[in-house]
Amino acid sequence: MQQTTTKESARAIPALDCPLRLKHAVHLGQGETIGVFVEPMFQLDDRPSFGPRQEDTLENDLGARLLGQIQRLAELCQTNQIEQRPLILPVPASVLETPSLINACLDTLSQTKLCPQELAFEFTDADMVRNTGYDFGLLRALRTRGLRISMDARQSWHCQLQPMSWLMIDTLRVPAHPMGLDETLEDMIAFAVDAGVSIIAEKPRWRDGDALARAGIEFGISPYADA
Repeated sequence: MQQTTTKESARAIPALDCPLRLKHAVHLGQGETIGVFVEPMFQLDDRPSFGPRQEDTLENDLGARLLGQIQRLAELCQTNQIEQRPLILPVPASVLETPSLINACLDTLSQTKLCPQELAFEFTDADMVRNTGYDFGLLRALRTRGLRISMDARQSWHCQLQPMSWLMIDTLRVPAHPMGLDETLEDMIAFAVDAGVSIIAEKPRWRDGDALARAGIEFGISPYADA
């Protein structure tokens, strides 16, 4: 089965068809921005739930959508002079199972003013528990090509990554409120902190900054003040 994951795929979906929102991650103690999380208006795997499933068409379509999102992200950064890095883009891990698509991402980046080190692909914790050893192979394939990696543990945090895999992850996104309530989540955060991973809480309270910092969480997205 031949997959269309070349520069032609990047042109298959215009960048303007990939609307994105940007959320800045900030240091909860000092307030400066340390990175940008990208929130696609439409997920890569959004598709009709009826009709026959054609694997080759679906894979090509998801790959083209990803390349279109990268193009759009580069345009947003240039137009709005967004200089904070990394740019963290959520991606289903299964989309990047083929090395040819990873290379196509690099080809797309080469047509922009972004370099691979400025872009991080974010995978969910659930993606990483699919099968033993899967995490290390995928993460290594991305890191050897210069791309960064983030993990989203807001919904599930039971992923048992290999120790070497944690060393290849830059950021870990977690929920703010279960802190002190869930031992499994606390263990994951402690392991990530020891590996040098930056921990980012989703919608924390500014007043909880000191308590979160003691748990190893120094950064937040969309923090809010108490009324």
